[in-house]
Amino acid sequence: MMPPLKAERTDLAKNEPGEFKVAAQTLESYRKCTRELMDRVHRMDLVYEFFFVFSRFEHALSTSNYLTEGKTGVSPDWNKFARDMNDLFQAHLSTEVRKAIRYYEEAPPRKQVVDFDSLTWKDVVPETDYQLEKLLLLIRRVRNNLFHGEKLGILLEGDSERDTRLLTHGLTILYTCLQASSDVRKKFFSEVEWETEDDDDTGVTPQRK
Repeated sequence: MMPPLKAERTDLAKNEPGEFKVAAQTLESYRKCTRELMDRVHRMDLVYEFFFVFSRFEHALSTSNYLTEGKTGVSPDWNKFARDMNDLFQAHLSTEVRKAIRYYEEAPPRKQVVDFDSLTWKDVVPETDYQLEKLLLLIRRVRNNLFHGEKLGILLEGDSERDTRLLTHGLTILYTCLQASSDVRKKFFSEVEWETEDDDDTGVTPQRK
């Protein structure tokens, strides 16, 4: 948890329990209020890990030439990666990974949509013949819901326990994808030096350069 910022005066005034208002409109007060909000995020460690892994994975895809170009520019081609790696991903699935896949398939994250000028949740299941492509589409939905949605106390759909499962199982699937692709794995860990030359051995331990 981040340490509180020091200030000469208190810029937060308490209202109802757990709520506050900004009493001084200064940059320092904005920063202090933001830290207060961040401290209230449920499972901040897990949220940070998910954001870091997702961002790093996109970097690894892009530098491994998994790219697609659209109207908004160049972006990582998650779908091509998923189709290329689908069989390797399914080849050796541990009990933990099977549990993560089952959760995403049986209780997929819902999609945030606009209904009569109001945000609401809708059950939308991606249509594809590739299991990994479907899973990664759903994980990107978790990222979108997390990035654009509510982040205080509850994160994604209003149930903090479910949020934790979506993030934890999503990370399990992403880490398994790294096992499936040595090229993407090397890009993901490009600043890490492995103890052995054979990085296909999942028992190796990374060391900082």
